[in-house]
Amino acid sequence: MPWLANAFALTVAAFLLPWGKLYATFNSKWLFITSVGLFEAGSAICGAAPTMNALIGARVLAGIGYIGIYIGVISIISANTTDMERPIYLGLTGAMWGLASVIGPIVGGGFVASAGGWRWVLLFINSHLMVRHFTSICCSAQQRHQLCSFSCPRNHHLTFPFPNVSNNSTGSEQFW
Repeated sequence: MPWLANAFALTVAAFLLPWGKLYATFNSKWLFITSVGLFEAGSAICGAAPTMNALIGARVLAGIGYIGIYIGVISIISANTTDMERPIYLGLTGAMWGLASVIGPIVGGGFVASAGGWRWVLLFINSHLMVRHFTSICCSAQQRHQLCSFSCPRNHHLTFPFPNVSNNSTGSEQFW
């Protein structure tokens, strides 16, 4: 049973520096999308895992995706904000992580205690919310002058709400 929690935590610790190097070396847009895909794949496999070993392996996959998302958010915020804005956004990121760490187990425990059990949470709640969120990001193209965007299939645009992205002070290429 301890491996269920430790597999995630050990993977996060082990992949922290490699993800940082990847974000420093390669295109952050595709790394971020890959991270979200890895996390969601790990969560879905957790919900459908037939054995304990499959569940532990899925937790490892989710941990790899999670740390990629976290490092990506910090990298993208750092690259796309001014020196004055950066502490605010990084502080809000840390505050949301802390809030989610406290409230997440409480809310998740309430769902797990329901008739559906923990598999229901991972397969339907987590995956459904992530797909809806990712789709809503892809389909919203309003205020593109203030948002970092790139093309998605079917002429939708994936947007991230970071200030001053399209108007960098140097006039150089955007971080994405």
